[in-house]
Amino acid sequence: MSGSDTGSRCARAEIWIVGESADQRQSLSQLVEALGHNPSGFEDLAAARLQPTGQPDIILFAGEQEGSQEIAAAVELHELWPETPVVLLWTQPTVPLAVEAMRRGLSGVLQTPLSPAMLQQEIEALLEHSSCSRPSWHERVQARQKFQALTPRRQDILRLIVDGLPNKVIASRLNLGLRTVEKERAALFEDLGVQSAAQAAVIIVRADLPDQLPAHQLRGPTKRFATSESH
Repeated sequence: MSGSDTGSRCARAEIWIVGESADQRQSLSQLVEALGHNPSGFEDLAAARLQPTGQPDIILFAGEQEGSQEIAAAVELHELWPETPVVLLWTQPTVPLAVEAMRRGLSGVLQTPLSPAMLQQEIEALLEHSSCSRPSWHERVQARQKFQALTPRRQDILRLIVDGLPNKVIASRLNLGLRTVEKERAALFEDLGVQSAAQAAVIIVRADLPDQLPAHQLRGPTKRFATSESH
């Protein structure tokens, strides 16, 4: 694909919405179309496989029940279109399931219902990190930069948050007061530019810790990334 073709394709992305609920597919399609992109809805994986138009730019998988079975179905979509970001949409995503989804190759987990502003922000971020823009190596480096910019205490708290531990258990593990953990949790969310534990989990999984890159590759400008990714 030429540079001009890539720019044109990403300006109006092809976004597939896969899910059993016709109402949810319709509402998401309306949102996607209102944001200037081309939506296509499919009831399941089999229907998506029959689509003759080729590879989408983004796949939104609307799961009916939150669990490993839904993750497996989304992973199967990712295996069929490995260059396309696949995102799970759940009403109540938990941190352990979000981490499992990311570690199995999905691009993220979003909580529904989605506002137009939130969906637009996520679409732009996904296109930025897909084949339409920078390779995933840069995404990993930038996630590590964000993690390493945290204080050691906040790094420890973040790791335990991603493990799915509640604040009281984190306080006990780190020998801290509950109020201290609550304040540090809020501060690290602000540092990372996220609003939930699931979003924080995306960053730590993308960082692919422990860090194995040479130190000089982890340095460099981070201000632009922090601005474009912040909520």
